[in-house]
Amino acid sequence: MPGMGRIRYISERAITRKGKRDGSGLKWRLGIPIRVKHPPDPPMNSEAPSAYQDYLVNIVHENLERIGQMWANADKKLQANCLHWGQRRNQLTDQLERTEKDHEEAEKDHDFARQSAEQVEAPSINRFLYSGLVTLITFAEIVFNGTIFNIFGESRVFTILMAIGLMIAIPVLSHFIGVKLKITKKTATDIGIMVVCALTLVAGLSSIAIAREKFFEANRVIETLGIDWSKESITWIFLSVNLVLIMAVVVLAYEYGVRDPHSYKNTQNRLHQARRVQAEESNEIEVLSRERTQVEEKLNQACAVRRQTFEEFHHLAQEEKDKGERNINLYRAANMDAREDKTRPISFLIAPDTLITLPENLLKLDCSECDWEESKA
Repeated sequence: MPGMGRIRYISERAITRKGKRDGSGLKWRLGIPIRVKHPPDPPMNSEAPSAYQDYLVNIVHENLERIGQMWANADKKLQANCLHWGQRRNQLTDQLERTEKDHEEAEKDHDFARQSAEQVEAPSINRFLYSGLVTLITFAEIVFNGTIFNIFGESRVFTILMAIGLMIAIPVLSHFIGVKLKITKKTATDIGIMVVCALTLVAGLSSIAIAREKFFEANRVIETLGIDWSKESITWIFLSVNLVLIMAVVVLAYEYGVRDPHSYKNTQNRLHQARRVQAEESNEIEVLSRERTQVEEKLNQACAVRRQTFEEFHHLAQEEKDKGERNINLYRAANMDAREDKTRPISFLIAPDTLITLPENLLKLDCSECDWEESKA
């Protein structure tokens, strides 16, 4: 493994030779005899291990400490990465929870605004139907009045201008009259303007009709055009058709109007505002949820890399521990084999796996951010 540092190892041959030497008690010296008999090490009835067994255990612990330090160094960056994405996920989760609460409040406001709007009388016909019918009537006015002014003998330019003037005046004034008629509580100003609008329409149409009737008398246009109708008939047709169109727009405007415009406008504004806020909160929830999903994916990747690296170091440390236990067993076996009585010393009854322990930071991965899925479940 890169950057593992210096790990100390002892050959099995050296361990076996030392075990036999300690078990037999024979030691080399300068002199005669060159081999001297000593009591076996460890003593038979002593619970203290031999010096060489302690040496083997110390070497394993030194190696494990080195591996633990290498993991600690490598984990600094890995843990910081996990903490970064974990904190970001927690921030988005808190923000998402607040937004969801705001969205719930927005839904309540929307329901209240909708109920309030339902309690206020709405127009009998919708805007699109009203606009379509008024447009149709306006088109009919252009065609009819253009034809009448043509019969009156006016120039083409004057005919178009008069037709357009009536096209604007009749729908606008009729709309105002019909809408104001629907209002339950009319002000004096409303009533006065309605009367002025009505008189304006009647006076305007009457003035045009009278002027054209005088024009017929002076210029004999009817005889020239070969029309069988009398001038009075054409005048009454002009007035009657325009009055019918005016009444049609007034009736439509009446159905399109409301009895309490102020309350209707306020409730509709509140409803539109509530819908806008609800849509904004829904959009923000969608954005935050998508961002949190992306952050969770990065957090999972960071935690997976950290887990994998920890497992590699843990596996290396476990291999070192197992190797140390095998060395102790190898030493004991050679020691026992070299003893004359083949009796097991008391210290050999202690299991090797109890003598060697892994570093604390390699026992278990401590990562609260890596366990976020389990804690969420």
